[in-house]
Amino acid sequence: MTGEVFAPAVTACIDIGSPKKGNVGWAVLQADSQRTGHDLSEFIDVVGVHRKAELSIAVGFECPLYVPKRDDLLSVT
Repeated sequence: MTGEVFAPAVTACIDIGSPKKGNVGWAVLQADSQRTGHDLSEFIDVVGVHRKAELSIAVGFECPLYVPKRDDLLSVT
């Protein structure tokens, strides 16, 4: 180990909840800005912009043991 510390430029957190019930929440934080919302597609778009800019991103999920993959984001529960 070189003693380097991972210091992400962007921190993204998401609480999956239930899209059908409307209880999804997310936040994407940078040193000088903050974006929040309830739409999973918007979260993906916001994180994608930072990824395309080649910024380091730490992503955190609210506590599920797994996130089921679905083609339709509204079917994730």
